Amino acid sequence: MIRWSSGKGADIANTGTLAFQTAPGDRGTELHLGVRFDPPGGIVGEAIGKLFHIVPREIVSKALYRFRALAMTGEIPTTDPQPAARKGGTDR
Repeated sequence: MIRWSSGKGADIANTGTLAFQTAPGDRGTELHLGVRFDPPGGIVGEAIGKLFHIVPREIVSKALYRFRALAMTGEIPTTDPQPAARKGGTDR
């Protein structure tokens, strides 16, 4: 199990746990995530977050995707910078 708590000065205070469990039929590993967000501004901050679609579910989904990529490959996929990329789309 991994537990965390955001540090002082975090943009969005949060705490959470990530528990690992063997999947049924020994078919890999299940992750069980529990997260608590404390948006700045209390109820008003929460309402603004919903208004602008700043949804904790999206934040968590992206974090899990990155964790999975890191756990499986040892790196987080990115397109910046790509050593084979050519500026302006031309080959040299």
